[in-house]
Amino acid sequence: MVTCSAYNCTNRSGKTNIDKISFHTFPLSNQDLCKKWIVAMKRDKFKPTKISVLCGNHFKASDFLEGANKRNHQRERQCLKNDAVPSVFCFPSHLCAPPHLSRKRKQRASIVISSMKKSKASEDKKSMQAVTSSCVAQEHNYSASVVLTPTKSHLRKKIKILRQKIRRSDKKVQSLKAVIDNLKSSGYISEEASTMLANNFSGITKELFRSQLINNGRNSKGHRYNDEIKKFASTLHFYSPKAYDYLRRSFSLPAPSSLADWASSVNCEPGFFIDVFSHLQKKANTDKTYSDCALMCDAMHIRSHTPFNKFTGKYEGFVNYGEGILPFDTEAVASEALVFMLVGLQGCWKYPVGYVLCNKMTATDLKLLIFKAIEIASSNGLNIVSVTCDGCSVNLQAMCQAGCKIGQSVAEIDGAFRHPSKEDPIYFMPDPCHMLKLARNALADLGIIHDGEKQPIKWKHISNLHKIQQEEGLKFGNSLSVSHIEFQKHKMKVKFAAQTISSSVADAIEFLMKYGHEIWSI
Repeated sequence: MVTCSAYNCTNRSGKTNIDKISFHTFPLSNQDLCKKWIVAMKRDKFKPTKISVLCGNHFKASDFLEGANKRNHQRERQCLKNDAVPSVFCFPSHLCAPPHLSRKRKQRASIVISSMKKSKASEDKKSMQAVTSSCVAQEHNYSASVVLTPTKSHLRKKIKILRQKIRRSDKKVQSLKAVIDNLKSSGYISEEASTMLANNFSGITKELFRSQLINNGRNSKGHRYNDEIKKFASTLHFYSPKAYDYLRRSFSLPAPSSLADWASSVNCEPGFFIDVFSHLQKKANTDKTYSDCALMCDAMHIRSHTPFNKFTGKYEGFVNYGEGILPFDTEAVASEALVFMLVGLQGCWKYPVGYVLCNKMTATDLKLLIFKAIEIASSNGLNIVSVTCDGCSVNLQAMCQAGCKIGQSVAEIDGAFRHPSKEDPIYFMPDPCHMLKLARNALADLGIIHDGEKQPIKWKHISNLHKIQQEEGLKFGNSLSVSHIEFQKHKMKVKFAAQTISSSVADAIEFLMKYGHEIWSI
C-alpha cells in the first residue's frame, strides 16, 4: 500500500472507493523533470524515494495519454505523458502567494487562469473527485493566482529583522562609558582624553541614539545634529581623529569636513587667539587647576606657497605675525609656522593660543612674541610658570636675551628670567626629548666630550660595544643595534637617542673595562 505524497492529500492504494485513482512514481531518472515535480509540490526539504508517489488527482486530464490500457481486464490504467508535471493541489493560503512577477508574467498568469476555468467543465470527473473549489491550479513552477497583500510569514520576517536591529544596537553601545572604554582599549585615545570625555559628556548616550534615529534613512547631505553632538564630535576629533573615524562607523556623526566648516567661523588668523584666553579666564575663575600653566612653543616647517583664499579674496602664505604685535615683512613667503600652546600644571588640559607665519625667526622676535603671550595670559588671570621649547640655537639665544644664563659649567647656568610685567620668575625648561637627540648628535659628530670632571666621553666606546656584541652573538643588557649606531636615517626618533646614551650602555662599557676587555683598541 502506498500513500500520496502531496500536501493535504489522504489518498492511498487499497482504500475504499479509491481503486479508480492511479498512482505515479517520481521520475528519478530524469532529474530536471523530477525537480519540477518537487517544486510544484511546495513541500519544504522533501526528497522523493523509489516508493514516493503522487495520485492522479494532482494531474490535469491533458497530462495523461489518450486511450486506456487494460491490466488484468479489471480496470483502466492511466499513463502520464513523458513531460507531465503535477499542477492541481490544495494549498493553504500562505503558500498561495506568488513570487514577484513582472507585468508580462501576470498577464500570462491571468490568461492561464481563464483558460483553465474554461477547461474545468470538460475535464474528466475522475480527476476532480478529491479537489475542492479552493484548490489552486499552477502552471509548472509559478502560481496561477496573484495575491498582492503581504502574508503573515512576510510580516513575521520583518518583525524578526527589526528585533535583531534593536538587539544589535543595544549591544553595540550600552552607555558612553562602554564606547570610551572600547576606544581606549583599541589604542585610539589616551587615558587623558578618555577621562575628559567621560567627565564632560556623561549624558551624551541619549543624544547619540536620538541622532541615530533622526538621521537614519536620510541622505548624507540631509543629516542634522544638535549642539551636544557637535560639541562631542569636535572634542573627540580634536583629541584623536582615528578614534572619531572609528566611532563614525557605528554612529551618525558629522563628517570631518563639516567640523572644519564649523571651526572656520572662529577667527584663526595668525596672531594670538583672544577668544581662547577669555575662555581660559572663565575656566580659571571656577577651577583653580586652570590658574597655573606652562607656555610651549615649537616651529614646524610648511610648504612655501601662496594660495588664493576665495572667501577673503586675498593671497595667503606670506609672513604674518598678526595685527598689532610686531612689524614684519609682508612680501616674504613664509616657510615656518611657530605655534604657541598653554598646558595645565595642576590639571590635564592644553589649548593652542596662537601661531605666526615666519621665515627664519630671529632670537629678538621670538623673545618679544614669548613676552607678548605671557602678558596676554597675565591680563586674563593666568599664571605662566615656565617656558618650554627646543634646544636649537635661536631658542637658546632668545632665552639668553630674556634673562637666562647658559654657561660652560653648572655653576654658571641660571634658567630663570623675570616676568615682563611682574617680579615673579619664569623658568626655561628645554624640551627633554629634543635635548636627548641633540646630546646624541653632538657626541657622534664631535667624537669626544669631556664631563664636569674633565673625563672623556667617547662615541667610539658605544660603537665598539656594538661590534663586540655582534661578534659574541649576545647583548650585555642593552638595546644597541645598527639603527642606533647609523642613526642618520632615524634622526628624529627619540627612542634610539635615549637607548644609545642610556645607563644600560654605560654599565656594559664599565663591565668590559673592569674585566680587562680590549674595548679601547677595537
